[in-house]
Amino acid sequence: MDMGKRIELAKIKAEKEYEAKKKTGGTKIPRPAWSMSPDEISELIDRLDHYDGKTLNMKKAQQMIRLGELAKWLLDNSMDITTIDIERIHPSHPNALVWIELKRLSSLDDEELEVFKEMTSLADHIFFSGIADDVIRVSFAIQRVWDEPF
Repeated sequence: MDMGKRIELAKIKAEKEYEAKKKTGGTKIPRPAWSMSPDEISELIDRLDHYDGKTLNMKKAQQMIRLGELAKWLLDNSMDITTIDIERIHPSHPNALVWIELKRLSSLDDEELEVFKEMTSLADHIFFSGIADDVIRVSFAIQRVWDEPF
């Protein structure tokens, strides 16, 4: 099969995947909820494995929650995002991480770009890695989610 035919087939496949995502309706970009109620804080602490009394930095926790919301939105609404992972905040880890994987040839526009920019502004560090020939991973790290030194 020649290269032109391969490109045409890839284009048709990508358009079908995109149309399927559009049919599910996608979701609106989640807006931040920068303040948490006491019940939300309790729920967050309850989800932590082996909570051992360290003091959670709520600003950092909220950044992490927001990063997770935005990553989920990108996965639901972008045809170029293939996978995401949202690391749970854990007392034995001083940092937290959210990563997204993009197709090697990707473009983000309009709302997708707006979401990606917000993710970069929330992260303390951003790492780019080529983990396979056809995938690029972008990792968004939040440092020192616990006020206690490690």
